[in-house]
Amino acid sequence: MTTVQVFLACAASVFAILFGFVSWQNARSKRDGDSGRSHGVLLTDIGYIKSGVDDIKHKQDKQDEQLLHLSERMTSAEASTKQAHHRLDRIERSGAC
Repeated sequence: MTTVQVFLACAASVFAILFGFVSWQNARSKRDGDSGRSHGVLLTDIGYIKSGVDDIKHKQDKQDEQLLHLSERMTSAEASTKQAHHRLDRIERSGAC
């Protein structure tokens, strides 16, 4: 082999190594970017889910308050009805009707 051939073979090897390294760096950079993008989308979706759960909890708390208020009103209506029945029973027993 001549010196030119040896030089060309060495140069080709060096360029192949450099090309491989540059390709590996580009692929790594692209993979990191895709990973970051995917991670960002995932965090955004989790944020939407969390806000939806918070809304549901808030609505459930409001419904619990309304149910408690309704239950209190029902209890007082039952007590009032019970008193009215006692008054009607007394009136019937006294024969006023």
